[in-house]
Amino acid sequence: MCSVRLSTYEIILPLVGTDEKPIEGYALLVNGLYGAVDVVRKEDADKLQAGNLAGLSAALRERLMLRGHITRKDEAGELADT
Repeated sequence: MCSVRLSTYEIILPLVGTDEKPIEGYALLVNGLYGAVDVVRKEDADKLQAGNLAGLSAALRERLMLRGHITRKDEAGELADT
């Protein structure tokens, strides 16, 4: 087991509305392995991309862990759960 990290299968995208325009201040988290899709504030998405997981609130870290966006497992461990 390793420390908490961003999932190997995480994709962080700009959030786009039905009018095809970006929704400022938000981002879309998509986990290709677990099928989790969540909206977070852009500043939190930036922290995730930078690996600054300690900069996230405890509640958000817990939610992202439950949804598979962040993990304590290495890549092989993530695949073993599928």
